[in-house]
Amino acid sequence: MSKPENEMTSTHELTTAETPEGPAEVSEGLAGTPQRPGGAREGLAGTPQGLARMPQGVAGTPQGPGGAPEGLAGTPQGPAGMPQGVAGTPEGLSGTPEGVAEAPQGPAGAPEGLAGAPQGPGGAPEGVAETPQGPAGMPQGVAGTPEGLSGTPEAVAEAPQEPDGAPEGLADAPGGVVVNPRSDARDTHPRAHCAIDADGRITFRLPPAATPHPQLLLRLRPKKGRPETTLHLLDLEPDRADGHLHAVLEPLPALDEGRWDVYLLPEPGAERRRLRPGLRDLRTLVDGHLRDRPSPVAVRIPYVTKDGFLALRTWRRTAHAEARAIGIEDRALTVTARLHGAELHEDATVRLRLRGTDTVRTLRPRADDDGKGFSFTAGPGDLTADGGGAGRIWDLFVCPTAGATPIRVARLLDDVADRKHVHVYPAVEADGSAFRPYYTVDNDLAIEVR
Repeated sequence: MSKPENEMTSTHELTTAETPEGPAEVSEGLAGTPQRPGGAREGLAGTPQGLARMPQGVAGTPQGPGGAPEGLAGTPQGPAGMPQGVAGTPEGLSGTPEGVAEAPQGPAGAPEGLAGAPQGPGGAPEGVAETPQGPAGMPQGVAGTPEGLSGTPEAVAEAPQEPDGAPEGLADAPGGVVVNPRSDARDTHPRAHCAIDADGRITFRLPPAATPHPQLLLRLRPKKGRPETTLHLLDLEPDRADGHLHAVLEPLPALDEGRWDVYLLPEPGAERRRLRPGLRDLRTLVDGHLRDRPSPVAVRIPYVTKDGFLALRTWRRTAHAEARAIGIEDRALTVTARLHGAELHEDATVRLRLRGTDTVRTLRPRADDDGKGFSFTAGPGDLTADGGGAGRIWDLFVCPTAGATPIRVARLLDDVADRKHVHVYPAVEADGSAFRPYYTVDNDLAIEVR
C-alpha cells in the first residue's frame, strides 16, 4: 500500500505490582513527570489508563470517595470522586487519547491546553466540554465516532483524496493489511475481501449468495463523457467448507491501464451492485520494487474510492523506470531509478520534456553495472534556460539507447495507488525561480517550475 512511508508510542501501563509502597514515591515510567506536594504526579487527569484502572493511593494522592484521587488537576469532583468535565462523560475517560500524560505541563501540573485553558461551565476546559457530542456523549472526532470505534485511523478522514475520490495512503497501513474504513450498520452493499500475491494474482472472497450463478464484474472506468467499453467477468465459486464465494483474477491477460470498479452480479443479466471493501491484503506489494519485472510491466493495486467502494488501479507499460530516491542538494535535483522491461546501453539518455511543447533537455545518466539501475541530476540551468520560465512542468523519461522509445519515469511498484499527496517534496529556489519534484495523478514523476 510505498511504504507507502506512524507509530504510536504506548504509554507505560501502571499496575499495582509496579507501584512503590511509599506515599512520596512515583512508579518508574511516570517518574519523569513533575511532582506536586505529597509526591503526586502532575497531570494525572490526563493519564490514558483512566481513573477506573488507576491503583488506589498512587504516588500518595489523597483518596476521595470510591478510591478516586481527590482534586486531580484542580477539577471539580463528580459522583464517586470522578472529575467533572473530562471529555464530558465516563466514556470520555476511557477514550482519552494516549500521549496526554506526556504533554507539556501547565499551571497546577495539568497538561498545557487542558487545565491551563480558560474554564467553561462545570470546571471543564473550554474547547473540551464544548466539543460537539456524538453518541453516548462522546466528543465527535475523538475516537468517538463509529469509524473511530471500529479501529479506523483518525487521519483517514483528513487523508488527501485521489482524483476520483479515494483517500490516498490507506494502503500504507503497517503490515500492508488494510481494514475497511466504513462500518455503517445501515449499509446494504455486499462486502468483498481481497488478497494479492507477488505475481499480481488477486483472490476475492464474498459472503454466500442465494443465487445459483453469481459473478464478479470489473468495469474499466471510462473517461468523462465517454461510454463504458471494457468489462471483465469472473465466475464466483462457493467454498466447500463454509459456502463463501471466491473468484481469482489471474495475472494474464493484463488489464488495461486505468481504474476498475468492482461489482457483484447476483446472476447473469441481473442488476450489478457495487462492492464495499473488506480486508485488503497488500503485503506482497510493499517491497515490489525489489523484483525485476519483464516486459510488459503490469501492476495492480486494490484501493478504496472516496465514496467507500472497492476498485483496482492498474498500469500496463511496455517498459517502466521505477523512481526511488529523490535528493535535493546544492540547488540541484538527483533522481535514482531502476529500469524494468529493458536495459540501459552506453548511449542511454534521460530526457526532460516541457509539457505542451516540443522543448526537450537531454541529460546523461549514471548507469549501474547491471544495466538496470541509474541516476541523473537536473539543475536550474536544465529547467529554466531558453524560455523555460515559471509555471511550467517538465515530464521525465529515459531512453535506454539511441532511437528507442522514451520510457516514463514513475513510481508504481508498491502498495500506494495514489501518491501525489503522499510523497511531497520541498521546492528548490535558484536564480529567481523555484522547482519542485512531484508525482502526477498517474504516479508519474514530473518537475514543476514556478
